[in-house]
Amino acid sequence: MRFLALIVAMSLCVFSRIAAAQMAVSATQIHMGDWVLSPILSAPVPPSVQPRLHSFLALRDKETVTGNNIASIWYIRGQDDDSAWQAMAWDSQNQWDAVYRLKLDLGIGDEWDANWPTKDPKPVAPPSAPLSPVEYFKGVFITDPLAEMIALMEDRDELVESLVNLGYKAADVPLEKALVVGQCEERFVLTSFAKTIEGVEVSATSTVADGVAAGQSFLATKCAAICFPYLTVGAWVATPPGTWAAAPWVFAFCTPTLGGCSACNYTTEVCRPVTRTWVFVWPNCSTSTIIDNANECWSQSLLCLNPAGGACPAAPSCTIPPLGAPPLGAPPPGVPTYIDN
Repeated sequence: MRFLALIVAMSLCVFSRIAAAQMAVSATQIHMGDWVLSPILSAPVPPSVQPRLHSFLALRDKETVTGNNIASIWYIRGQDDDSAWQAMAWDSQNQWDAVYRLKLDLGIGDEWDANWPTKDPKPVAPPSAPLSPVEYFKGVFITDPLAEMIALMEDRDELVESLVNLGYKAADVPLEKALVVGQCEERFVLTSFAKTIEGVEVSATSTVADGVAAGQSFLATKCAAICFPYLTVGAWVATPPGTWAAAPWVFAFCTPTLGGCSACNYTTEVCRPVTRTWVFVWPNCSTSTIIDNANECWSQSLLCLNPAGGACPAAPSCTIPPLGAPPLGAPPPGVPTYIDN
């Protein structure tokens, strides 16, 4: 069941797009279980042409690392869509070692530092000679004593997963697992990821859906039985009949004055039931739908003047505004919170 959790956690996160004509780090990321693939884009020539994905730096969530596990892997794209990808990894768990090596080798500027998905603290000063990566294949360094045996194995997934769990110097990456990609070759899975990123970056108005469509279109020509795994989360919508319900007003605090309170402050919440839909697309192209139920609540505040001074009453003594359905269907002022029900 572990591979199911890995796929459920696979998603695309999209932020700002690449604007400068240089080797750059996209803010669009591919999340795969404990790993995040950070796309590195080549400089577009001319600048009006969309960037081409050069490589991915895969960084593992450091909170999930055990013992001597590999935490940084660099997947480098081949010359064309049918070429194999080269993989290199770092014999260091400090992910800034990998980042600074790539910054130096690829000429990536400091302005992209915020896009590297690492939880490691950034060094005060960059290293003068960042650690170089070692060739990597299917979970281990190519120099590892187990590398030759793993390369010959028809199914290496269980062994590599066990090694990682024991704290061995290995990596268990979902895109390398047969349970995830089936019979589809890793090079085609990685190229579909590249097409996905390029589809998102193609214009200022392109979306995750555009990128996924581009990735899936390529994948369908190479691996007909596999789909690009991704997650979409719908917006919260009111559960019919969508009635707003107000909680009683509760005393919050007084505005002090000599001998008591000059004003009394109260709060309440206006809530309604809401739902949203999660849709998972699995590697076998089936879908799963989950309905998430919650209460959407908006905080309200009320200030009552207290000209007589003295203590504030437990309930408001001034005119209470009507609560319930907001006027003209608009939400109440403020920011909502969502409480699972």
